[in-house]
Amino acid sequence: MSPRLFRAPSDAPGQRPARPLRITVDGEPVDGVAGQSIAGVLLAAGRTSWRTAPSGAPRGVFCGIGVCFDCVLTVNDVPDVRACRRRAADGDAVTTQTRAAEEKNAVPPPDAGGGGEGRGEHADAGRRGGGGGDLADVLRVGRRRGVPDAARAGRRRGDHPDAGGGGRAGRPAAYGAGEPGGSGMTAASREDARRHVVVVGAGPAGLAAAAAALAAGARVTLVDAAERPGGQYHRTLAEEFGGPHDGGSPFARLRRRVLGHPRCTWRAETSVWALERPDPEQPGPPLVHTLTGPADGNGRRRRVLTPDALVLAPGAHDRVLPFPGWDLPGVYAAGAAQALVKGERLVIGDAVLLAGTGPFLLPVAASLLAAGAGLREVLEANPAATVARGWARRPWELTAQPGKAAELARYAALLARHRVPYRTGRTVIEARGEGRVEEAVTARLRPDWSVVPGTERTVAVDALCVGHGFSPQLELPLAAGCTLLRIPAGPAGEFVAVDGDQLTGVPGVYAAGEITGIAGAPAARTEGALAGWLAAGGDPAAPALRRVRRNRDRGRAFAARLAAAHPVGAAWPGWLRPETVVCRCEETDYAALCRAAADEAGAAPRVTKLATRAGLGPCQARICGPTVAELTTRLRGAPPGGPAEGLPPAAPHRRPLAQPIRLGELARTPDAPDTDPTDPTDPSHPSHPTDPSHPSEPSHPSEPTDSKESTA
Repeated sequence: MSPRLFRAPSDAPGQRPARPLRITVDGEPVDGVAGQSIAGVLLAAGRTSWRTAPSGAPRGVFCGIGVCFDCVLTVNDVPDVRACRRRAADGDAVTTQTRAAEEKNAVPPPDAGGGGEGRGEHADAGRRGGGGGDLADVLRVGRRRGVPDAARAGRRRGDHPDAGGGGRAGRPAAYGAGEPGGSGMTAASREDARRHVVVVGAGPAGLAAAAAALAAGARVTLVDAAERPGGQYHRTLAEEFGGPHDGGSPFARLRRRVLGHPRCTWRAETSVWALERPDPEQPGPPLVHTLTGPADGNGRRRRVLTPDALVLAPGAHDRVLPFPGWDLPGVYAAGAAQALVKGERLVIGDAVLLAGTGPFLLPVAASLLAAGAGLREVLEANPAATVARGWARRPWELTAQPGKAAELARYAALLARHRVPYRTGRTVIEARGEGRVEEAVTARLRPDWSVVPGTERTVAVDALCVGHGFSPQLELPLAAGCTLLRIPAGPAGEFVAVDGDQLTGVPGVYAAGEITGIAGAPAARTEGALAGWLAAGGDPAAPALRRVRRNRDRGRAFAARLAAAHPVGAAWPGWLRPETVVCRCEETDYAALCRAAADEAGAAPRVTKLATRAGLGPCQARICGPTVAELTTRLRGAPPGGPAEGLPPAAPHRRPLAQPIRLGELARTPDAPDTDPTDPTDPSHPSHPTDPSHPSEPSHPSEPTDSKESTA
């Protein structure tokens, strides 16, 4: 059965009637509901695919959050628009894309280099121009007009008291513990003297960082690519769609407090496409280059932010290991299935199989069941002994987190009530179907994830959800110059290295949330609160920080326990066949990687990428990059050698252009530097009426809590 819309019981109070809309798809009318994405409209209308890969194979929604680019199409004559990211509007003219149309609009890529070579980022004509080359050359377009240099000069001249912005230095002399000070200063000069903290990402970590930075007295610019804060964890329905009112939840209160604060600027639908590092003799956080406007649209507003401190909290996305048939429409990343339920009230099928590893499978299962999906079973790839051994390690630490056991019990009761089996040591090793997934082959696994012969079983499905952990979004940390910490046992592999204050190795740059370790929303909020307070120049000896640090350390211990209980087995490549697609964009198969690994001339990672085209497609290796790097290392029997002289080390997350930007946008002059993020005349800034009932900010770092939130 095709995906369909549903109504949740929580939608009833104060429910507004859904407002219909109509779009045209290849000239045919398709009805939808206001607030849906274009992908949601198409899925609800029974269309699971609308793009073709190089071979002509159909493609549809896979990641559900704009990472994989499988769902791109043309909207109102603008090509390469991600359907899952673009809100549908009445009268939109949608054209499904074919490979021929993409090639017709192609532009020659620039010279390959770095980790994002080839056709990677948006081109004005529709095909993407490369992510390689020297970022300084790209940004020089703006510098010729005097924008970034003027912005940097203004900051370094001392417009902000702590112009260096390095680390957790003491608060600027112009103000005290969260309050403006300095006798003889005007209100405007005191406001300008405040430390400016830019927070990238408005999920649990980013929102907590913004709240803490405001509490420490800073000016805050909060940036996120989504229309509403909350990230994937707190994804909510659009108001036009008639979503439930959550005004009383802790998250809603925190959101109002942050977005309604007069010193906070909320930049919705804003992506950070580049970070420009300062000159070596002027250490400090990088300039932040942003684009504001509808996802993949034309004419987005380009800005340059000049922070005194930068907090990176971009989050993570699903990691899905390849297997035969994983590129069929109807195969979703686990997070995509949950996002469609939470954000679009869309149930993906009546015969759904959920497989992978990690506790995140449980809240996804709960979301599917709440939506009325027919969930066949939940498959945890790791054997019960591996899971139990990982969670039982240092058992006394679990006493500090009693809520975890209660949460697990709730999920177990839910699955039992719906008679959904939860099986360990078993996973999906193949998907089959004509034009879309129709059945899945599951098999028993050994602890190293090798298949036990003779245990294969075929299950009829109309949707398959898979997740093998998470991949942290490391483009921006790498662009800022942060050091990565490798954790071989974990599913993600690499994270940003931070010290006890969440400070990276780059002066003035902090990191929080999943990019430092996968530990769930509560741990991300704690890291964000600590990072935001110290980035704003808050007192590092504040008494409240003792509890924050203690909870942060518990979160780190939980992350280590999670990685030990749900590792990715070393033998998973045994599922692959020579023809199995590894790179979804370019349809590079496993055989091509094997041939490249056997060729001594192609041993270098960049040569392998150019020879096989793995990672050169629209997603720029966001989906396949870590997997391709792991496979090539295994095939060669040794990690790759060092890079050629003058080139940075090859890495799957190294992209000089962190997000798509059209050539026309790149050629336009950026707006004046964002020197006053509290300017109420800015069209993207909310109004701030003086209301005595407005929640006031705390004068110390605090950790937002929500007793109903999952740790996954």
